[in-house]
Amino acid sequence: VMITLNMHSISKHTTFLYKHCAVPYQRHGLIPFLRILFVMERPRNTATWAPVARDVTAAEARELSCIKEAAKLLRENEVVALPTETVYGLGGNATNDEAIRRIFQAKGRPSDNPLIVHVHNEEMLNTVTDTIRPAATKLMNAFWPGPLTIIVPRKPNALCEAVCAGLPTVGIRMPSHPVALALIEAAQVPIAAPSANTSGKPSPTSAEHVLQDLNGRIAGVVDGGPCDIGIESTVVECEEDGSVTICRPGRITESMMRAVLGPDVIVRTDPVVEALNHGPDKNLKVLGGEHNIDKAPRSPGMKYTHYAPRAPLYLIQDKGNKKFLEQVIRNYLKTHTDAQVGLLYTASTTETQIEGEPVFNHPNVICVRCGKDSTVASIAKSLYDSLRYFDCTNVAVIYSIIRLPKSDVDEMTLAVANRLLKAARHTLIQGHEDGKTVVMEKEKEILDLE
Repeated sequence: VMITLNMHSISKHTTFLYKHCAVPYQRHGLIPFLRILFVMERPRNTATWAPVARDVTAAEARELSCIKEAAKLLRENEVVALPTETVYGLGGNATNDEAIRRIFQAKGRPSDNPLIVHVHNEEMLNTVTDTIRPAATKLMNAFWPGPLTIIVPRKPNALCEAVCAGLPTVGIRMPSHPVALALIEAAQVPIAAPSANTSGKPSPTSAEHVLQDLNGRIAGVVDGGPCDIGIESTVVECEEDGSVTICRPGRITESMMRAVLGPDVIVRTDPVVEALNHGPDKNLKVLGGEHNIDKAPRSPGMKYTHYAPRAPLYLIQDKGNKKFLEQVIRNYLKTHTDAQVGLLYTASTTETQIEGEPVFNHPNVICVRCGKDSTVASIAKSLYDSLRYFDCTNVAVIYSIIRLPKSDVDEMTLAVANRLLKAARHTLIQGHEDGKTVVMEKEKEILDLE
C-alpha cells in the first residue's frame, strides 16, 4: 500500500496513519508494511540575496547580512543552497532529522544515498568523529580546506541517522569557498550538503541552476557566483589497514595524494570507478559497469544515474574514423526528420559535414562547446552548465564527442569521464574502422550506417 501525502500536512497525519492503518494491518498479517511516499511541500518563497563579491574573504563574508540570515534559517532546520568551490550544495543541519528530511525531499534523493557533511574547522570535525586515521590526517593537512571528502568512522548519535544511510561511516569535507566556510561557522552546526539539484540531474554550478530545479522547494539560495572547479569533490576512504580507496574521482587526483602519503601507503581506486585511456586525436575511451544495486553505496556518486540531462546522452568513440560523428547524426536524422539533435563537443573536435553543411551550422543540430579550451580543467568547469543548456532546448538526443590533447593527460580526466559515463547511463557508441557499423555498448543495438 502506498500513501502519498503533501508535506505541509505530514505532522498531523503521519501518526494517524501509522497508528490506525499500518499497525493494525501488520498485527493481522494483512500487509507486510505501509509505505508512505513523501512528496514536495506546498510551494514556498525561496529567499535570494544579492550576489556575493567573487573576491570576498571568509572574514568579510561573516559580516554579510545574507550569511547571517541564511545561518538563522539553517539553525531553524530549514535548507539553504550555498556555493562551494566544486558545485552548489543544498545545506541542512546534519544533526537534525527534520532538516535532513527536507534535503532528501527537496531533491527526491534515494534514502540509501549518504550525504557529505561539511565543517569549518577541526573543532567541528571532532564533534562528528573521534577516529582520524594517519592517512586521513595527512590528506586533511595537505588538501583542506579544499575539494576532498574523507570517509571516517562516525561518532554514535553525533549525526542524524539518515545522513549516513545506516553506515557506520560518514564523508566529511572542509570547503575552501569563503562563503561556505562563513556560513557553516555562522550556523554553528555541521552542514550536510549534497548537490543542490533535483536528484539525477546535472549538478548546479551557479545560483541560477539551483533555482531552475529547487525554486519554491527550499528556504533560500546564497549566490556566490560560478563555481571554480565545476565537478564534485574527490571522495576517499582511509581504511583500517592504512590504505586509501578512491570512491569518486575529482580535482584531487591519485598522484597528488600519493605525493603526500608516501610510497608505503597503498592508494587504490574502487572497482566501481573504471579506468580510461585516450591518446592524440582520439576521444575519451570510457570503460565501466554499474555498481552492485544490492549494496549500499559508501559514497555519493557510486550507485545511481547522476548528472543526466533530460534528453538521452550518448558518448561517441570514433576509433579514428573522422566521418563517424557525421554518420551517427545523419543516420539519426534520416529516421527523425523533424527532430533536433544536440552535440556536446570541445575545441579540438574536427568539424565534419552533414548533407554538405558543416555540422555546427546544420539547422537540426544544436551545438554546445564544453570549455573555453581543451584542457581538462576548462571542460570540467563548464560540463554541467553545458549539459543543462540542452534542457532549455527541444533536442531529442545528445551526442558527446570529447577530445583531449595528449599533453593535457592527467588523472582529472578520469573525473570528467566518470561524470560523462554516469550522465550517459553507461552508454557508448563505438565506431569501427570500416565505418559501417556502430555498437551501442549498453543496449547492444547494431545500427547500419551507409
